[in-house]
Amino acid sequence: MIDIRQLETSDIEEIVQLQLTNNLDWWKPRDYEKEIEREDTLSYVAKSKETTAGFIVSRLIIYENHHNYKLKIDSQNKVKQLRTEIETEIEIEIYNIAVEKSFQKQGIGTTLIEKVIQKSLESNPSLIFVWLEVRASNSSAISFYLKNGFGKAYQRKNFYKHPPEDAIVMKKTVTNNGENFIKLENLQT
Repeated sequence: MIDIRQLETSDIEEIVQLQLTNNLDWWKPRDYEKEIEREDTLSYVAKSKETTAGFIVSRLIIYENHHNYKLKIDSQNKVKQLRTEIETEIEIEIYNIAVEKSFQKQGIGTTLIEKVIQKSLESNPSLIFVWLEVRASNSSAISFYLKNGFGKAYQRKNFYKHPPEDAIVMKKTVTNNGENFIKLENLQT
């Protein structure tokens, strides 16, 4: 059984090892500590008993858009009522996600992404945009993201430094009822 909970400082040592075995961009333990301390972090760990099966580190950005949309005019042409609608849009940036090799293909990565989206739905947004970068050569990760409703948005040249490599920026858009709304056309790479 897998337990998903918020990432804590006691998880960092195992997270760093997991990032190394999954060839993620290098984060120092202090980077994870700083991320955990942030109010806008959505970071979770998947545990199987005492073993770290996976983790996700992401950040939440909330935008409120105010739209005036209805006026009521009385018989003397005076404004009687003005109603304002507030729409909330959320962006989630996934910085790191990894699943231990022995736990892969069991739905843990999908569950971690869904947990982040579910948590962001608490703000009752009209739309959620989920963004991430992935190494252009990481075909298994790209395939995983495509299966999870992400589309290829564009390519960033020389985004990664160790080793140098392009990144594919991927995006998933979710409506306020939690359903995948837009799947972008696949970028030709």
